[in-house]
Amino acid sequence: MQIAVLGTVRLIRDDDVRIPLSGLGQRALLAVLACEAGRVISVERLIDGLHGDRPPAGAANALQAQASRLRRTLGESGLVVFESGGYRLAIDPELVDLHRFTALTERARDRRTSGDHQGAAELLSAAVGLWHGPALADVREAPFATPVAVRLEEQRVAALEDWADSALAVGAAEQVVEPLRAAIAEHPLRERLRARWLLVLAAVGRQAEALAGFDEIRRLLAEELGADPGAELAEVHAGLLTGTPPPPDPVRAVATTLPSPLTSFIGRSAELAGVLSRLGEHRLVTLLGPGGVGKTRLATEAAAGLHAEVCFVDLSPITGSEQVPHAVGAALGVRGNGNQNLVHRLLLAAADRDLLLVLDNCEHVIAAAAGLIHRLLTGCPRLRVLATSREPLGITGEALFPVSPLPLDPAVTLLAERAAAVCPGFTLDTPESVRLAERVCAALDGLPLAVELAAARLRSLSLAEVAARLDDRFGLLSRGPRTSAPRHQTLHAVVAWSWELLSPADQRTAMALSVFDGGARAAAVAAVTGTSESTVDDALLELVDRSLAEVTDGRYRMLETIREFCAARQVETGQTEFLRARSVYYLDLALEASPRLLGAEQLDRLRLLTAEHHNLTLSLRREITDGQAETALDLIGALAGYWRIRGVRGEISPLARLLLDRLGQDVPEDRAEEYVLTVMLASMDGAETDGLAGHLTTAARIMNERSWPVRQPYLLVYWANQAGPAQGEQLHTPIYRMLRNTRDRWLQGLLHFGLGYLRLYDADLAAADDLLGQALAAFTEVGDRWGMAQVLDAQSDVAARRGDLAESLRITDLAMARFRELDSREEVSELQVRSAERLAALGRTADAERMLTMAVQLATRTGVAATVAAAHHVLGDLARRRGEYRKARNHLELGLAACGADFGSDVALIRLNIALSRLELAEHGPERARPPALTAMAVAVAHRLFGELTDATEVLAEVRAAAGDTAAAAGLSHTAAALRGPSTPQRDEAFKLVEAQIEGHPVEADSR
Repeated sequence: MQIAVLGTVRLIRDDDVRIPLSGLGQRALLAVLACEAGRVISVERLIDGLHGDRPPAGAANALQAQASRLRRTLGESGLVVFESGGYRLAIDPELVDLHRFTALTERARDRRTSGDHQGAAELLSAAVGLWHGPALADVREAPFATPVAVRLEEQRVAALEDWADSALAVGAAEQVVEPLRAAIAEHPLRERLRARWLLVLAAVGRQAEALAGFDEIRRLLAEELGADPGAELAEVHAGLLTGTPPPPDPVRAVATTLPSPLTSFIGRSAELAGVLSRLGEHRLVTLLGPGGVGKTRLATEAAAGLHAEVCFVDLSPITGSEQVPHAVGAALGVRGNGNQNLVHRLLLAAADRDLLLVLDNCEHVIAAAAGLIHRLLTGCPRLRVLATSREPLGITGEALFPVSPLPLDPAVTLLAERAAAVCPGFTLDTPESVRLAERVCAALDGLPLAVELAAARLRSLSLAEVAARLDDRFGLLSRGPRTSAPRHQTLHAVVAWSWELLSPADQRTAMALSVFDGGARAAAVAAVTGTSESTVDDALLELVDRSLAEVTDGRYRMLETIREFCAARQVETGQTEFLRARSVYYLDLALEASPRLLGAEQLDRLRLLTAEHHNLTLSLRREITDGQAETALDLIGALAGYWRIRGVRGEISPLARLLLDRLGQDVPEDRAEEYVLTVMLASMDGAETDGLAGHLTTAARIMNERSWPVRQPYLLVYWANQAGPAQGEQLHTPIYRMLRNTRDRWLQGLLHFGLGYLRLYDADLAAADDLLGQALAAFTEVGDRWGMAQVLDAQSDVAARRGDLAESLRITDLAMARFRELDSREEVSELQVRSAERLAALGRTADAERMLTMAVQLATRTGVAATVAAAHHVLGDLARRRGEYRKARNHLELGLAACGADFGSDVALIRLNIALSRLELAEHGPERARPPALTAMAVAVAHRLFGELTDATEVLAEVRAAAGDTAAAAGLSHTAAALRGPSTPQRDEAFKLVEAQIEGHPVEADSR
C-alpha cells in the first residue's frame, strides 16, 4: 500500500487500485500522519493541526472516531497505532511519496557532488515525476497543510532547478523544457528558475526565444519589484549575447546554523504559514512582539521550512552596536579588522547566495542592526532576512509580522505538554483541572515563556497551588508601571516568583551566573562565588531544573530576560562583588593561557579563549569603564596573541580607543608595552580620532627607546604589521640585538621570521631562505602551528621566486595543513591562489582553474577581498593567454572591484593592473595599455615592493616597444634589470629615479 500527498491525498493499493477516502476529515488525518510517517504525533498536536486555534467541542473524541474509521479504510488495523499519548502511522516512509521525493533528491545531491550528472538527472526526473499537482491540494483547509505545502513547493522547484543543471551537464536539456515552462508560469519572478529556463532554451537551439525570455523577466522585475535582474541572470544574458552561456551551477549545499528544537511547536500553524508567505513576497520580514512571546521559535520553525541555506545569529549576547557586524561575521565564518572592512567582506560572502539570514533579538542594537541589514540587502540581491525584535527596524521594504500571545486553548495545550514532560502522567483529565489551567494561562497573558516557567513549577507544586500563587502575585503582569521596560511589564513577575522559590544559596548562584555573557562553565561560576565546583554544579542544575538556565556542552546560560532580572537583583541587594571576581577570574585565565599559545598547547588554548570570547570582552569593557586602566592593559597584553591568531583584532579597536581616552597622556611606565599594543589595536580598524596620532607618536618613541628583549611576545608582530615593509628596515638593528640576548626559542623563531621577510621583500632569496629555515626550526621545536604555517608560506614564495615550482607546491600543502588545524580559512584560500599560480606556470592550467574556483568560493564566503581579487587576477591572465579577451577582462574587472583598502589588496591591485596592461596591449594597443602599467608602478613604489615594481616596469617596457619607442623600451628594460635582485647601489639608484618621476610619469624618458 502506498500513500500520496504530492497532489491530492490518495491511498493506493499494491495493485495500483485507488482506495476511496471519505471526507475531508479522513483525508486530512491520513495526510498529517503520512507527513510524519513512523513518528508519534501527540493528540494535542493532531487537534491543533486539524482544527487550529479553535477546535470543536469534543475534538479528542472526534479524533479517536476518525482514527477508527481510517483503520477500517486501510483494511489493516495495525497501520494506525495509538501509543505514548498520540498516533503513529506504522508504515515504511518510502511508501509515502513525500518521503520518497525527499530521499530521491538527497541521493541526487550526492550524485551531483560526485560529478555523476547522468545519475542525478535520472533521480531528479523520478522525484519531480512523483508530483501530480500542488501538494495536499484537497486538504488545504486543515491548518497544518499550508505551511507544509509551501515548504514542499519550494523543494519541488529547487529539485526542478537542480534537474535542469544536471540535464544541461549531460546534453539532455530537452527533457526539462516542458517542466520548466510550467514552473515559470507558477513562479514568474523566481530568478534562479528563469536562469535555468534561458539556459535550456539556448541549449535546444531556441536562442531568440531565450533572449526574449530575458527581456520578459527584466520587465516583470521592474514592474513588480522595481528591481533589475540579479548577477546570475545578467551573466546568463551576457553569455546568450556572446554565444557562450555560463556552465550550470555547482551543487548547492543547503546548510543551516539553526538551533535544533528540543520540544514540540504548538499553536502557531497559522502564524507559521503567514511568515512563510511573507518570506515569499518580501526580502525583509521582522517578527514583532514583546519578550517571551515566542518570536525566536517561530523564526526558527519558519527558517527550517524553507529549502534554503540558513544562517542564524543571536544578537542577545552582544553589548555594543559595533559588535553587530562581528556577530554576523562569526556566524558566516567571515572575519575583518574593522567594521568597514568586515561589512565589505560580508557583502562579498553573501553577494550571490540563496541565503536566509535570521537575526534574533535586534531591539537593544536596533540602529546598528538596521544599518547592517540595509547594506546587506541592497548589496546582495538573493539574500533574505528574517529578524526578531521588540520594535521595527524602520527600513524601506520591511514587512512587519506582529507575533501575539497564544490564544487560550493552545496556551493550555502548551502548559499540559510541558508539564507532562517534567511530571510523567500529568494530564488535564477533569473539568476542574482544565479550569485551573485556563486560569493560569489567562493570568500569564498566554506568553509562551511565562507558561513554560509555570509548567516547570508543577514538579513541586500542584496545579491548584500554582493557580493560587499566580492570582496573588500577577496583577502586575498586565498592569505594570508605564516606566518599566516592555519586557518587565509582562515577565518580571513570572521571574520574580520563580526567583523567590529558590533557596538563598541558589539565588546567590543565579546572581553569579548572570555576570557571564553567553554563559559559563561551572568552574567559572565557582571562582566568582568562592565555593567549590561540586557545590556550584548542584546549584546550577537546580537552576536548569527550574527553567532559569539551560546547559549545552557543559556551559550554563540564562535566558536574557532572566539574566537581566538576576543582574538587577545584584544591584538591589548590593552584592556586586561577583563583577569584580569575574574580572579577576578572566584576567587569570587570559594570563595563564597567553604563554601556552606559543607552543604545543596552542589549539587547546585557542578553543578555550574562543569559548570565553564574549566574557573576556565584557570584562575588558568593565575594567575600562570602571577606571581600572592597569587591569585593562594587563588583559590586552594577555589576549593580544589570541586576537592576532583568530583575526578578531578589529573588533577590539573601539575598546582600545576608549582605554586610550581614559589614559590620556599618562602612560604607566611598567606597562609601556601593553600601552603600545593598545595603540596598535586602536588603529587596526582604520578609524581616526583626534588623539590617535599623538598616541602613535608616543608608541613609536617607546619602541625606539625600548630595552630588548620585550616582555610581550606579540608586540613585535603588531608593530611590524603597523610599520610595514617600507619601514621594516628600522627594526633590523634591535632584532639582531634581541637575537644575541635571548634564549627563548619562540622569540628566536619570530625574530628570524621577521628578518627573513625583510630579506624576501628585498629580493635577497639566499638570505631569506636561511633565516626562514632557522625560524621554522624554532617554531617546530616549541610546537607553534601558527608560526610554522607563516614560515612555510614565506618559504613557498622563496621557492617559487627561484623557479622551483614543484617544491613551492609541496611547501604550500604543508602550510595549508597547519592553517587548517587553526581553522584559518582566510589563509587557506590565499594559499590556494598561490598554488594555482604555480600550477599554471607548470602548464597544469585545468588544475589551476579548479584550484582558483575553490579559492574564490572559500574567499568569498569568508569575505577576504584581497584573495578574491588575487584569484580573479590569475583567472584573467590565464584567459588572456588563451586569447579569450572578453573572459579575461571580466575576471580582471571583478578582481579590481573586489579590492579593499588593506595591504593585501594593494598587492593584488598591482598585479591586476599589470595583467590589465597586457590585455589592453593585446586587444587595443599601447595607448590603452600605458595607464594601468603606470598605476601598478605607483602602488609598488609606495610599498617598496621590488618584485612587483620590476614586473610593472617590464610591462611598461613592452608597451613602449609596441608603440615603436625602442629607446624608451630599452631604458625601461635596463631599469627593470637594475631593480631585480638584492640591494645594490644600482638598484637603489633605479628605485630613486622611479620614485622621483612616478607622479608625472616621465619615467620612460628618464630611463633611456
